[in-house]
Amino acid sequence: MKVFLNVLLAFAAGSLVFDALIHMIPFAFFEVIEQVEEMAERRLLQEDSHDHDESPFNKISMSVSGGILGFALIEMLMHTFGGSHSHAIEEDEH
Repeated sequence: MKVFLNVLLAFAAGSLVFDALIHMIPFAFFEVIEQVEEMAERRLLQEDSHDHDESPFNKISMSVSGGILGFALIEMLMHTFGGSHSHAIEEDEH
């Protein structure tokens, strides 16, 4: 029963952290909306300009995707090479 409760506790903590992080992503996009609008205005004013700036939305999307994939890769590598650990208290046998 204790193992089952530990699994549920880990799931609950992970769910709360994921929920907090996933809700922060839109705020990252809101912050760059003004930058995109300014870039669009500059391009309209300078019609002959061939400025190909990378979109801030692409940077944010790639950062989020790279972070998720990076942590998944780290977890798989730790699991593969025995990087797991336990917090169990070992009892001395006397």
